[in-house]
Amino acid sequence: MTKGQPRNIWHLFIAVIGISLTGWYINTFAPKNWFIIAGFFFVFFLTWFFLLLYLLNNVRRAFMLTIGVSGIFMLRSAGLRDILYILLLAATIILLEAYLTKK
Repeated sequence: MTKGQPRNIWHLFIAVIGISLTGWYINTFAPKNWFIIAGFFFVFFLTWFFLLLYLLNNVRRAFMLTIGVSGIFMLRSAGLRDILYILLLAATIILLEAYLTKK
């Protein structure tokens, strides 16, 4: 087993700050207009990205999984709750990951 790059503790620190910021954002602002909802998804995206970046230690996979998780929550907030939407999103993310892997 080869030793990879060490994990950056700042990614975990930013993720913890993002989790608390997400909680504050949810409790402070009501989802009245698109600007507040877009701000929530921006904070949510960054939080998940840095958390997965710390856990996976791979930027591409963290970005792809973050797009998937954020996409699922965006679909649910738009009222698209059918399982086929989630399967289509998952298939798209998996195919993008397979296309971008180095051989």
